[in-house]
Amino acid sequence: MSNTQLTSKDILMIYAYRVMFVFIIALLIALSSCFEAHAEHGKPAVTLGQISSIQSTVLSKNIPLSIHLPPNYDSTKHNYPVLYMLGSDYRARFAMLASALDYMGGSQIPAMLLVGIDLPEGNRVLLPSRANGDTKSPDSYLAFIEKELIPYVDNKYRTAPFRALFGASNSGFFSVYTLLNKPSLFNAYLASSPSLNHIPVKLQQKIKTGPLKTLSENKSLHIIYSDDDFDEITESIPEFSRMLTDHKPTNLTYKSQQVIN
Repeated sequence: MSNTQLTSKDILMIYAYRVMFVFIIALLIALSSCFEAHAEHGKPAVTLGQISSIQSTVLSKNIPLSIHLPPNYDSTKHNYPVLYMLGSDYRARFAMLASALDYMGGSQIPAMLLVGIDLPEGNRVLLPSRANGDTKSPDSYLAFIEKELIPYVDNKYRTAPFRALFGASNSGFFSVYTLLNKPSLFNAYLASSPSLNHIPVKLQQKIKTGPLKTLSENKSLHIIYSDDDFDEITESIPEFSRMLTDHKPTNLTYKSQQVIN
């Protein structure tokens, strides 16, 4: 399903508007509190997309999914880039992101598939162990995404060979963690207020000597956070940025943006 190449126009559009896209995501996250004030976690104030699931052998459990197709998906034969969102069980947040993709798709950015990975146990499953820094849990979710979820999506839907991963907070840590461990898995990595205070020494080691050092493809990482985030976030991101900027390969585009409230 993913053998049709993006046109050069589509690739240029994706790169030209990726900064704008990060700002839109940040706005959606901020606005989501308006919805969540009136809706319990997992009980949407608004709904968009389809509820699905995949049985994971890697994780030994069923993983709920939220899928949103471009408005003209059924009436065309086009293949579409895919945005993977971590934590789509926050339904209002997922619905607003889907709405933004629908609004921008085909004009400001290419129309995209949105695949949400629900985390009913909470996004701490994407973090290393608090006790000893063990990364078994995030490594297992990374293996699930690589070996099961992406092949499932590519086989079921008409996908183009461009994938982006988005996460916020602990999920944002996982987005960065994925880049450092499996940089070729996605084309673009987006992280909002990532919890980079977890295993900072291991992250620095990955930057210096991990798979990112031999990256041969163009990739991008965009981090956005607020000046009123928790101290551990506002303090850890600048240090991470300095380390990454000093050691990143030339074909990794990196941008970190602090929003002043």
